[in-house]
Amino acid sequence: MADNDSSSTDKSSRALEPSGRRSSSSGAESRPSATFDCNPKDRSEIHSGGNRQKKRRLSYSDSSSAATTPLDDLPPTSPFSTHDISGVPYHISTLNQVAKQICTAATEAWNRGFHYKNVTALLLYWEEDDLEVAQEAAALSATFQVVYHYNTETWKIPSVKPDWDIKERLIRFLRANDAQDNLIIFYYAGHAMKNPQPGGAPLWSSRRTQGKTIFSGGILSNFEEAESDTLLLFDCCHAFYPLNRPTGSGRNIIEVIAAVGFGNAALAAEPGVDSFSYHLDEALALAKRRGPFKVADLHMAIMTRLFVDPPNRCIDSENKYIRDECGPVEYKSQRQCPVHYWLSGAQRSITLAPLEREDHSHTEDSTDTEGSTDATGKLPEHFPPAFRSWTNPAEFPQVLMSFRVSREDINVSDWARWFRDAPAEVRGLIKVEALYRSFSNLIILRMPIQVWCLLPQSNAGSFIGFITSDNQGSEFQREVNLQFDNNDDNNDDAQMDIRSTTEGLDEVKNDSKMLACPFPHRDPEKYGVQQGPGAGGRKDRYRACAGPGFKSIQTLKEHLKRVHTPVQCERCYKVFPGPDRALCLSRLSDHRKLAVSCELGDPSLKCGIDEAQWALLDRINDKGTHRVEKWYEIWDLLFPGTKKPRSPCK
Repeated sequence: MADNDSSSTDKSSRALEPSGRRSSSSGAESRPSATFDCNPKDRSEIHSGGNRQKKRRLSYSDSSSAATTPLDDLPPTSPFSTHDISGVPYHISTLNQVAKQICTAATEAWNRGFHYKNVTALLLYWEEDDLEVAQEAAALSATFQVVYHYNTETWKIPSVKPDWDIKERLIRFLRANDAQDNLIIFYYAGHAMKNPQPGGAPLWSSRRTQGKTIFSGGILSNFEEAESDTLLLFDCCHAFYPLNRPTGSGRNIIEVIAAVGFGNAALAAEPGVDSFSYHLDEALALAKRRGPFKVADLHMAIMTRLFVDPPNRCIDSENKYIRDECGPVEYKSQRQCPVHYWLSGAQRSITLAPLEREDHSHTEDSTDTEGSTDATGKLPEHFPPAFRSWTNPAEFPQVLMSFRVSREDINVSDWARWFRDAPAEVRGLIKVEALYRSFSNLIILRMPIQVWCLLPQSNAGSFIGFITSDNQGSEFQREVNLQFDNNDDNNDDAQMDIRSTTEGLDEVKNDSKMLACPFPHRDPEKYGVQQGPGAGGRKDRYRACAGPGFKSIQTLKEHLKRVHTPVQCERCYKVFPGPDRALCLSRLSDHRKLAVSCELGDPSLKCGIDEAQWALLDRINDKGTHRVEKWYEIWDLLFPGTKKPRSPCK
């Protein structure tokens, strides 16, 4: 692979590899990594690996001494990761260059055209299956075949002359399926080990030790000459495949999602609810409901499922919790963060969608009209809003990036002009979080993961981290200031911050004070006066409020749900008013099912609280937090980035 592709690959791996991982030298008995865990929906009828996973964990906690310090000997990703300044000399010439790259990536990310006439999924695992990956491979094959209507083939790699067998069969397979309008999905699950030659592709192995091996690079290099696009899915360790194709040669896309990154500690989780294959299958099944989606979207969905990581309690050989002086000892699960990269010169993301069924008599899934697409691959308009967006910050993480730009005067108008050309769906999602002036301009941007994946490699840009909320710096500073020494007369700025916050707290300490609705606080002209029947429909559109105030957050939330959460089409922004919310929702459902879709409306017509905002707002229920702090939390959720009022009272 060319240097440019290698750099791009390195970008993804460095960004996504977690800092705490199992050492590859420790083999099967190494300690579990500090990675990711969640509570996925039980699919025990297909995935029976959950119980096996628990049994394998016993080996990690056979001694209490090992369990009390489960992460002490995990190697860091780099001895200089905290103080890496290697990128400081590099700069992008102008801010416009950054904006142009982001807009190009955003346009590609939202190009959801699905053009494949045929899709074939080829799944490989070893006949000598000591990992017991067969069940997960069967579940994935069923999803491709039943849900997406793709052709599927499953091959068991033999233990006798495996390299000859697979190469011969793969060449026949490519000759039968290779075409410009076709997509090939190639999946491998099993053991893999690092190539002893630096920079070489890994070796696939039938067993953890002393098994038959295949040089994977010799197999996968066949896809370089193919005309069809290829999606490679690897549930194995050390999933780095440096195909040495010159940048730009060949028209096809070769895109990869792998269970783990690269390096000495790149060990994948074993089959079960921690595994990459389990969450790949779950993510594919759910992604179908959203219509055509990018492979970058799929990677983000898998990663999101694996990011949530509650600790597990260590269990000994007698199935009892291991304890120390503080109680049950905790450790992290085996979950790893998947990586996404390209092995082709063309850094474009493949689009996936179900193919039209050839056998219309097949009744399975026939009632699931939500997942259907029309001949153009366009998403049906009756999709609920929760399934229409891949970038809802309440559902998916986003990325913080920093860019070093040569010192110059920032041209705001040019920056705004570039982002006017970005797809409408992402204009509000690419945000400037901070701008600092130093030896150069340092700008910190927030963007969807899909856009970040498609950015070209640049030494002047640095991945900071994944985020799931708006900037909480002001809230954090407020908490710090509230606990700061009020008698420190030398810190005037801190005292000013304390006064601006505590005045609101003092005002509502008296229970007779009523909390105001945030909407008239933000726009008194629109919401402060109750509109009459003769207001030309504004009452229905804006649902203005003029209440006396609210004694508790609960009554305020009830008011916000009743008055400021209208039933509104997310496409044309038509509001469906009425006292019966169920009837309004029924009318909206009929509106979405119209044969001719409604036209895209002006986003400024959006009124009140949408479903995503309400889902977050409804979570604000911390009994240990003062009601004024909850009110400010609601304000930040409804009007992010807007200056807070001095007092939340009516």
